[in-house]
Amino acid sequence: MKWVILALFFVLSTGAAYSAPDGEGTSTATPIEITCDGENTFFGGITTAEDNVVVRTKSDVVYCDRLTYNSKTKTAICKGNVRIYSGDEVYRGNTMIYNFETKEIQSADFRGAAFPAFVAGEDVITPGFNHYRIRNGFFTTDNREVPAYKMRAQTIELYPNDVVVMKNISVYIGSVPVLWLPIYAQPLDDQRSAYQWTAGYNSAFGPYFYNKYNWAWDKRLKGTVHLDVREKRGFAGGVDTEYKKDDANKALFRSYYAQDNLYSAGGDLNSGPDAKYRYPDVNSDNRYRVSFKNNMVVGPDLSMVSDINKWSDPYVTLDYFENEYQQERQPDNYVSLVQYSPHYTLTLLGRAQLNNFFETVERKPELQLAIQRQKIGNLPISYEGESSVTSFTRRFGTSSTAPVEIGYSAYRYDTFHQILYPKQYANWLNVTPRIGLRGTYWSDDNRTIGDYKDSGPDSIGDQRKDPRGRFVPNLGVESSFKVSRVWTDVENKDLGIYGIRHVAEPFVNAQYIPKAFGASPDDIRGFDDRLASTRLAPINFPDYNSIDSIDRQAVVRHGVRNKIQTKRDGQNWDLVDWVLYADLDVDKNFTRAGNSSYSNLFSDMQIKPLPWLTFNSQTSWALVDESYSEYNNDISFQVTRSYKFTLGNRYISDSDLFPNSNLYTLTNFYRLNEHWQFQSYHAFEADGGHLQEQSYTVYRDLSAWLMAITFKERYLNDRQNELAIYLSMTLKAFPSVNLTTNPVQ
Repeated sequence: MKWVILALFFVLSTGAAYSAPDGEGTSTATPIEITCDGENTFFGGITTAEDNVVVRTKSDVVYCDRLTYNSKTKTAICKGNVRIYSGDEVYRGNTMIYNFETKEIQSADFRGAAFPAFVAGEDVITPGFNHYRIRNGFFTTDNREVPAYKMRAQTIELYPNDVVVMKNISVYIGSVPVLWLPIYAQPLDDQRSAYQWTAGYNSAFGPYFYNKYNWAWDKRLKGTVHLDVREKRGFAGGVDTEYKKDDANKALFRSYYAQDNLYSAGGDLNSGPDAKYRYPDVNSDNRYRVSFKNNMVVGPDLSMVSDINKWSDPYVTLDYFENEYQQERQPDNYVSLVQYSPHYTLTLLGRAQLNNFFETVERKPELQLAIQRQKIGNLPISYEGESSVTSFTRRFGTSSTAPVEIGYSAYRYDTFHQILYPKQYANWLNVTPRIGLRGTYWSDDNRTIGDYKDSGPDSIGDQRKDPRGRFVPNLGVESSFKVSRVWTDVENKDLGIYGIRHVAEPFVNAQYIPKAFGASPDDIRGFDDRLASTRLAPINFPDYNSIDSIDRQAVVRHGVRNKIQTKRDGQNWDLVDWVLYADLDVDKNFTRAGNSSYSNLFSDMQIKPLPWLTFNSQTSWALVDESYSEYNNDISFQVTRSYKFTLGNRYISDSDLFPNSNLYTLTNFYRLNEHWQFQSYHAFEADGGHLQEQSYTVYRDLSAWLMAITFKERYLNDRQNELAIYLSMTLKAFPSVNLTTNPVQ
């Protein structure tokens, strides 16, 4: 017969509070339920229970063979097959002492799981709340009876849901020790491995071996140490350090140095089999990059953002960090202080040319005050504005293949003010007319400076100053309204459709800027001229921020946004989100559509009828013969649980910015079973009639390891195609541990 003890320990079923004896303080007791199959007693505040004992509280569950519980100290002595479930943590042992109030644990032969960490040791104590100290234990994130890797440590400090800190560590792969570390901290939300290495060969480097040691002092401070060797290029290495207190306070320092044998003095850099890998603007074998990025809260609503980068040459990241080079080919260098208020934003910005081989428009400094759109008292009108003063210097980059152009500088004072009158008519038509005025003054128009000069890009012209000024009024109006219709009787459970709603929102935005009073863009050698793009630029001030290139403008942007929605789980689900728009450019100087006053027709669309089917499209249709066309489309389809494909198309023609291209891509992924997967990728350039890239990968799941064999071929225009075949082994417990072998390229 199963005995049940319901011990509320001075707590009635109504939840009455328990008043502790003098000296013990006062608390509200937590109801504790104890069940067992064997004998049990309750005497003098001490409860004992035997055989299949289960203790339950609101947050904890304890299983054991024998239990002694003290209601005064809230402490339980548990013996035999002990399992303690506390929140997301699980602890195991043969004999454990557990305090239900402080969560303190004392144990011998301890095992615990605080996902994703799994620890074990000879004994454990709890120095503080949510802190466990394990002696002579091991740590792993591989949830297996025999883990593929583990770290044995003399001491393990475990902070569940935070970090684990180990001292005097031996790292094991299986049962083989591979590394010793004096101290190591692993944040439990950081899936980086402690050590990574990659070995391979390519024609530019020869055989190479990369080492990466990831370290973490605590959850906030972590980093990476690099030590690499390349047979043709020599040794290289660096240190990365990241500090993150929270999303508003974080910093990243990165460094890397290589003494590149390819550029060593004493040899002819223009001859030999490796000459094709040298770049003309690399003048030294000391190659490096150092960067510092920072976000910091300085005071109430005051923050500082920094991005500082120093490179030895324009191609150091192309050689050593190619993925980074594809994302950023010219780094920025600035420091800004931003004071934010719901009514305004005050920014102090400094930008400098730290790398003289890159052209840079320096701002030393720029002070800008932006007034957010806001109502004026009780009036029905709103105001927004922007004013700035900037000390500009344009410094051109050095190059061994182009003449040196002299830099130039000037002060610019700019102020913009605008009044808006937002109003809704007939409860459906939104109309917002606006009128504004911009005034700009340049201390020098820089038209008197010669185009080229032997003194170099750091020389700033000292010719006579010729100041210029300009006033630019603007008039505009925005209007929109929404119409919708609902079909409640449309239902398809297979497609997750429970009613259909179509929402259409036509909109018009007109902007008129007459000819400026004063200097025109042709009279000023500017600093922030408008950049060319295949997409439409903003037409409203202050969003249109290429101040030096402001000219006469008469543009009407018009279009319609369509949404087709259904209800899923009580929320609106967008089956289709489609925006269609274009510009009518009366003066033909704002859009990129040849000599036509009508721009291309632009379409931005997403169709997502189901979570496993998505179509994205960005299209620019040419409406006149002399304009360009651009299409960017992707469709992703999870055909079955085992098979998924993604088809894409990138097309552009007749653009003065990019060469013609019509690239089709196809990615297939197929899971044969839990052990075997297959992936392929093809990119076909239809404009040139050649296969741009193809790759095939076979994955084999080896329990703790994932093996992948890949074959890849890439078309390199006038050079021989690049071929690659490589084997990679990935430890699944830490997905970033890659053991890779690459072939000759």
